[in-house]
Amino acid sequence: MLYFRQPSKKLTTQELLTKGQFLLKARTLKAIGALLMCDDSWIREQAASPQYYSFQAPKSSGAFRLIENPHPKLKECQRLLADLLQGVYYGIRPRSAYAFVPTTADESSPCNIYTNALRHCRSKWVLQLDLKDFFHSISAHRIKTMFCALPFNYPEDIAQVLAKLLTSKNRLPIGAPTSPVVSNLVCIELDHQLDKLARDYGWTYTRYADDITFSGEKRFKNETVEHVRQHIESNGFVLNFEKTAISRTQDEPEICGLAIRPEGKPDLSSRFIKDLKMDIRIYKTLSSDKMIAQDLFPAEAINRFRQHIEGELSFVRFIKGPNHGLYLKLRYMLADGLPSAE
Repeated sequence: MLYFRQPSKKLTTQELLTKGQFLLKARTLKAIGALLMCDDSWIREQAASPQYYSFQAPKSSGAFRLIENPHPKLKECQRLLADLLQGVYYGIRPRSAYAFVPTTADESSPCNIYTNALRHCRSKWVLQLDLKDFFHSISAHRIKTMFCALPFNYPEDIAQVLAKLLTSKNRLPIGAPTSPVVSNLVCIELDHQLDKLARDYGWTYTRYADDITFSGEKRFKNETVEHVRQHIESNGFVLNFEKTAISRTQDEPEICGLAIRPEGKPDLSSRFIKDLKMDIRIYKTLSSDKMIAQDLFPAEAINRFRQHIEGELSFVRFIKGPNHGLYLKLRYMLADGLPSAE
């Protein structure tokens, strides 16, 4: 799971929606370029040959994740476009989507990892599923189709340019500022279908990026998984059967790093804490003078890994509070202390 930090300055709901309207009213590439503070000729040039720097970022499991970092100017353009796309998405978002949704200054019910897990606390059974290769399974063609359809309804040539501007190797890259919101926009139809399925059966449905969760009062049957799989595949995604799980809430299942506790509130799972401690150990090893001298990993990969850890520490702070012993211990481990063997 990838965690993306939200911008520090929060917009009001109306300000965010207005940004989206600016993009929807821009009907030419020149007008879109004006919003992104770049020439339409430069946009076409970048779309024809987008520049990315790829590297492998370590994970706590010992594996590596491919990160495709856009060229600085392309990244800034994508960041501006991501803000506009968030304004569009915010106005049409399904209430079942909880990842990559900005919290506005006047939002009364924010969408985040905690509120995603909270939706399932009072149910007796939980069904968890995972979408395989989530970002990379979203092709440039699908993004072009999205831009051709409502609410964008762009001409095909503009949709084609925008799709290429936001992709690398003809699929959604992990590392571009636009990838999170684009993935949500592509998933709108899937979210509506699965939410309707849940309502028909009296279940609760939420999606946090590639993590799909259903909950209900009765144990989920294998036929249920098959029905959900059909919806997933009809929307161009693949179900990762290895991560499919059916659990009782009394057994404290984990949803995106949060365990469902008997008292009815999500809390950090022991596995999340263990993985975060391992991440800190790995980072301190990779950033040591000895490892840096060997030049085994690019500085960008190490910095990205540090950002990932900072994001997870912010998550711990959000759940536990800024003065909780666990948060302070983990913060000390990263800053000065040597990682313990616990």
